Amino acid sequence: MGTLENKVLKWPLLLTGLVFGLGLLITAWGFNVLYEYSQENLRTEIKRRYEAKAEQLQERIDLGLESLTSIAALYKASNHVSRRAFEIFVHSDAAFHEGTIALGWVPRVTEESREVFIGKVRREFSPRFNIFEVSGHGMPGSSKMHNDYFPILHLISLHDERLSEGMNLAAVPSKWRAMQAAVNLKTTAVTRRIHLYGGEGEFGFQAFLPVPETGMKSYEDMITIGGFAMGQYDISALLKSVFADENDLDMTLLDASARENEQFLVHFGSDSDQRAKLTKVAEIESLTIPHWVRRFNVGDRQWVAVFRSLKDADLRKESWLPYLGVISGILITSLISLYLFLAQIRGRQLFISRQREKEERALKTEAVRENMSKSRFLRAASHDLRQPLNTLSLYTHLLENKLSDDPETKDLIEKIKISTKSMNNMFNALLDLGRLEAGELQPQITNFKVEELLEKLGEEFAMLAKDKNLQFQVKSLSGIITSDPDLLERILRNLLSNAVRYTESGKILLSCKRMGEELRIQISDTGPGFDPEREKNIFEEFYRGDNSHKTNDQGLGLGLSIVAQTAKLLGHNFGAISEKGKGATFFVDVPFEEINEPVNNSV
Repeated sequence: MGTLENKVLKWPLLLTGLVFGLGLLITAWGFNVLYEYSQENLRTEIKRRYEAKAEQLQERIDLGLESLTSIAALYKASNHVSRRAFEIFVHSDAAFHEGTIALGWVPRVTEESREVFIGKVRREFSPRFNIFEVSGHGMPGSSKMHNDYFPILHLISLHDERLSEGMNLAAVPSKWRAMQAAVNLKTTAVTRRIHLYGGEGEFGFQAFLPVPETGMKSYEDMITIGGFAMGQYDISALLKSVFADENDLDMTLLDASARENEQFLVHFGSDSDQRAKLTKVAEIESLTIPHWVRRFNVGDRQWVAVFRSLKDADLRKESWLPYLGVISGILITSLISLYLFLAQIRGRQLFISRQREKEERALKTEAVRENMSKSRFLRAASHDLRQPLNTLSLYTHLLENKLSDDPETKDLIEKIKISTKSMNNMFNALLDLGRLEAGELQPQITNFKVEELLEKLGEEFAMLAKDKNLQFQVKSLSGIITSDPDLLERILRNLLSNAVRYTESGKILLSCKRMGEELRIQISDTGPGFDPEREKNIFEEFYRGDNSHKTNDQGLGLGLSIVAQTAKLLGHNFGAISEKGKGATFFVDVPFEEINEPVNNSV
């Protein structure tokens, strides 16, 4: 790059640097102003977006707990409710209450009436029913003697799960505290979180509503109640019933009435780290991310939900838009510069490429012209040389008729005829090669029966094979092939001639087989074969195999070359498979349509 170019680029580069630096300063100044504004807007947006959903969640919680009121009304109306009637009632009342796992009835049973109660339950619906307690290790055992027992009598799962009945809840401290709170507060009481082993989430809760003794309108203490309506709920299922369609929601639910180490209830959203960040109500004040707090009344307890939308990350990015704009401008400028640089390189490459193409076209034109000259020469030479050759054949025939009695003369004339025929075949090969290279040989594609072509060739070459004591067999299919019949016959005739010429003993097979939508016509022989490494060489012009001198081959080595070029002209796949000393198979694939007609396979 010259000095002038450096001066031209100096000022634009300097101006770009100044604009970039000024943009950073403006962005840094505006960030502090816009950040606080965006945070407040985000808190307002979170509240606006989820306030209605939060109200809906409170309604779902109240609706789930309302089922206990319905059970209490059922037992107030009738002290004795059969299990079947209770099950029907539960399913009709709470079938569509999302989050409700099970509903049950926990009667108060005195020590004096315990055995009578157990016997009655066993007779009515549960022959193995018993009142039991669970040890601190979770193992069930016989219930200890108490003044009052509160066994689970009916516990109906809304999800067809098998739940334990007969457990004395008075022996479980967390359940007993909730039951006592319900009696003291004369309302529904909720336990702290409990672990679930079959629900959608990790934690759930249980709720208890006292029911007065039969015949009493109200209760004062544990002695004056007839039992408790009981419910078990899945916290995650409750949340999903409301927020399942909120993909951007990040919410943590805490129990403000529980001890600090048991306040976390559930995290709802895709931000898995949020659970580790917020596990206590006291941590809400230290949150720096935008959020909205909503409190829920759940029986006698209070839950706290912290709402945070994942979209706040996108809103925070908007505060950095000036800075991002500068960076984006630099990136775009860099891309444009790179594009211009590459465009110049590409232009130079195109120029060089066009020059090369021009040279290649000139060379190709010259090669075609030379090839045409060679082809015209071959055609002219073969045509001119065939005139005296035809005359020689005529004289030889006349001489044979006059001197047919002399054996030595007859043998000499026969050798002259063979040499004349070989020379004629050479000239024909040269003429065909010239026509192929000049593009003068145009195929006439048509549809014809393959069996007629193979039968014709079979009759002709069966006699030639018989003269050499070779077995000759044709195996054909009935169908229509698409090709130039004359050129295809010339290909097969050339291959069959080579097979008869080079096979000293054994057999020759002309066959065909289906290859998808094509028919493979192949000539197999038991001749000397060829080395697979030389497969490409045998299709080259003027190539003669290692066995040509053993068979007195007088050819020029153009046969397979003409076959290959003719097959290419017809658009047919052509190739060979061989193993030296074990014969060879040459094949050509042509389009085929099968006809269900019997075929005469001749030998």
